[in-house]
Amino acid sequence: MKRLAWQGKLNAHQAVELAKAVDPWQGEPRIELDLSGVTELDAAIFRVIVGLARQVWSWNGELVLLR
Repeated sequence: MKRLAWQGKLNAHQAVELAKAVDPWQGEPRIELDLSGVTELDAAIFRVIVGLARQVWSWNGELVLLR
């Protein structure tokens, strides 16, 4: 299991950083995104999260959002 915790704003710019941070974890059975420290979400992040979910599911993994 790998966990990434994010703090502050999460907008289009940070969405790219988020995707890059998770990319090396390909093949992990479970990836957790801890969004409890996020103060503001941009609509672009939802596109990235859905893309990550599809990617994780492609190797039969699990993407978990924590709040």
